[in-house]
Amino acid sequence: AICGASIGVIGKNALETAAKFEKYRVSFDTLLQSQEKSKKLMDEITKYAATTPYAMEDLVTGSQRLLAFGIGANEVVEKLSRLGDLSMGDAEKLGRLSLAFGKVRAKGKASMEELNRFTEAGVPLLQELAKNNNTTTNAIMKMASKGAIGYKDIEKALVSLTSEGGQFYGMTAKQGQTLEGLFSTLNDSWNIATAQLAEGFIPQIKQVCNILIENVPKILTTITPIINNLVDTLS
Repeated sequence: AICGASIGVIGKNALETAAKFEKYRVSFDTLLQSQEKSKKLMDEITKYAATTPYAMEDLVTGSQRLLAFGIGANEVVEKLSRLGDLSMGDAEKLGRLSLAFGKVRAKGKASMEELNRFTEAGVPLLQELAKNNNTTTNAIMKMASKGAIGYKDIEKALVSLTSEGGQFYGMTAKQGQTLEGLFSTLNDSWNIATAQLAEGFIPQIKQVCNILIENVPKILTTITPIINNLVDTLS
């Protein structure tokens, strides 16, 4: 009985995860207006999720945000992985940094508001911008207040911070080897694998759901008199 219940729970979780994956794909179909691009992006996100401490849901949300701000589908996971390194395995930071980076991309320039989001997350972006421009952080702040720090400047700083030799190079991979990171990666890998197995059953389950939805009025009509009679009898 315990074994059967455990299998039932696993099956339920697998179907719920598969349903979420279907929901993600539909949203990407809409954002990208292409099922081919949507599938490619989902495959890239799934692969990244299976090897990092970040949950699939957090990565999908971050990807949707970057797409909405105008970053191309072919760049999303690359940008997300760099932001992931800067976030040091912290999903909440990843959300804040992807929002700030997306705003910079949409505007084409960075204000002190966006730069401060990186500083608050523990990322020395001001210092990296100063180093890349051979100037001081005070000068960078003045430039930002005048709208003189462009998207390309921020992009270059992110690349230098997260590429080989950079302060945050390989940070996500390092966090992934901590016990918490390994638990998270194991959980994601399990969910992804079971969801992929359950995906084949989705069409049949949806068909059953549609039949039940269509027949709810008939079912209610049938059982209502029985319930009323039972209530009368108990009264």
